[in-house]
Amino acid sequence: MASEQPLLSVDLRVDFPNKPRTLNRVSFEIHRGEILGLVGESGSGKSTIALAILKLLACKGGKAAGRLLFRGHDLLAASEREMRNIRGREIALVLQSALSSLNPALRIGTQLAEAWNAHAQGTRSDRAAAIEGALNSVGLPQDHEFRDRFPAQISVGQAQRVLIAMAIMHSPALLIAGNWQIPKSAGPLKRKPKF
Repeated sequence: MASEQPLLSVDLRVDFPNKPRTLNRVSFEIHRGEILGLVGESGSGKSTIALAILKLLACKGGKAAGRLLFRGHDLLAASEREMRNIRGREIALVLQSALSSLNPALRIGTQLAEAWNAHAQGTRSDRAAAIEGALNSVGLPQDHEFRDRFPAQISVGQAQRVLIAMAIMHSPALLIAGNWQIPKSAGPLKRKPKF
């Protein structure tokens, strides 16, 4: 019996204009249901790998070469249009800095709705159900009072959970999370998110 194809297969080199071979042959595989942790000091390339997987290195002047297969599809050869359909829907990212990742001028509910609208189509009730389900998964209130708040009106732990809710809303196959911790004061997650 043949083994299952990896969800993600990485064998990369990353170059920046003034720093060639910033990453030289980073290789790993992730299968469905697996958790992989990358540990290293600041500047060791963890964020660079995440940006390479999402094909976002160009915004920092970087370029990846090698092999980057997601569900057997070569992401390095994917067009920007194809990547827009993958980012957020099939591969989601939870950024490290929660409050600076949220738009300070938009209410939490508006940002959750925009995250849903960016990657799904459906009725308002479909959107509301998805948002409520995601908020429930991370132990946040589903009421309008919470959704009407601005990022400055919630705690850092709640902001981090909002980002996680946005990331899991479309049940991505792969979730990339930055170096974050939920403060103990935020309380436990109500239930384990489904991926």
